[in-house]
Amino acid sequence: MEAKNFRIGNWVEFKNHSYFEYTTLTQSSFEGDYIEKTFKPIKIDDHWLKSLGFKKENGGIYTHGTIELRKDDQWYIVWNDSSFLTTLINVHSLQNLFFAITGNELEFKP
Repeated sequence: MEAKNFRIGNWVEFKNHSYFEYTTLTQSSFEGDYIEKTFKPIKIDDHWLKSLGFKKENGGIYTHGTIELRKDDQWYIVWNDSSFLTTLINVHSLQNLFFAITGNELEFKP
């Protein structure tokens, strides 16, 4: 896990003694090698997609405004009839790509 792949506000798992809990990265998360030693990426799943505002449509397609998220062997985004065939495995990758495309952050709603 390299710090360069993350942004402030990305959701990650935080090792808190003997268990993991979910948290968002802050400015202080990027000091030293804290990210590499303390945090773990979160895998994309149905719960996280719904919590980030995606709606499940027919055929397992998830939508958020004009963005579609689909899964074949891997998750990928379709936007304005164009596919971005980039590997989306983790929540922070989805957050970063969504922000790059729309200029908006995904909001977490439990």
